[in-house]
Amino acid sequence: MKRSEVQVLLGPPGSTLTEKASEWGLSSVGRAPALQAGGQGFDPPSLHKVEGPVRNGWSFCFKVYSEFEGNTLKKLIPIALAIILTATVSGCSSSGPSAKADPTESPTASPTESAKQAFDPIAAMEQGKPKLAQNDLDVEFLDIAFASCKKALEDGLIIEDEESTSYFVSDPDSIFATFKIKEVSVTNGVVAGGKYMNYYPALFDPCDTMVSATMVGPEDDNYAILEHSLEKTNAFTYKWGQHHGGANIDVVTYTVGSDGLISGYGTPSWASKISYGPLTETELGYFK
Repeated sequence: MKRSEVQVLLGPPGSTLTEKASEWGLSSVGRAPALQAGGQGFDPPSLHKVEGPVRNGWSFCFKVYSEFEGNTLKKLIPIALAIILTATVSGCSSSGPSAKADPTESPTASPTESAKQAFDPIAAMEQGKPKLAQNDLDVEFLDIAFASCKKALEDGLIIEDEESTSYFVSDPDSIFATFKIKEVSVTNGVVAGGKYMNYYPALFDPCDTMVSATMVGPEDDNYAILEHSLEKTNAFTYKWGQHHGGANIDVVTYTVGSDGLISGYGTPSWASKISYGPLTETELGYFK
């Protein structure tokens, strides 16, 4: 009897099953209606493929069952009983030199848990930065963006605009897949849910593209996701443009402070001021 093979494709650590990439590949996930709403979408488009052996025992049961999933219930019941009997007698092992589990064997994390533990967005940005940079100006700005995102992830982030102030801290249980952050928003002294519930702040746009650069190469059909534009208008201002789910290049102006980190960004129609943590006890209290 021929056994079926199982291949598991996972999204970025913490996400569910990978969605099929569309025309723009890694950038196909939706974009907020306005750039002010934030960066990449709810489940950021950086795709990670995780491969590994399926656990001994139940992997065999799954493979056998998959061959009969089209049978009727009448035919399936005796097969299921036979499988259960086999599992009872032999541990339902897959082929290998030893089918019996070692009673002293330490618990092994699932592929998803291992991916969560292994993925480091800061290391991914650092790896993707030289792949994304095309010239000295790119290197200059991406170094600034990398340092800014790293600071935000490690110490927290504060975004102020005309309507409210949003506070961000790292959170391993965040709904976001690549940059694990959570947010609360304060408007006129009232603490409420975040504004960026489904999108990263635009601060993370160039950083997310650095991560994407680790996933694709010139030979890939979706390599166009890495296309970008950059203009330096003065000593402290850069205009960075990139794709957000379509063929157009969206441009955001980033301002750099005296500390060498991004201190603000925006377009002609809106602007946000940026500062970094550590957050005060009062600010951390907003998350409780």
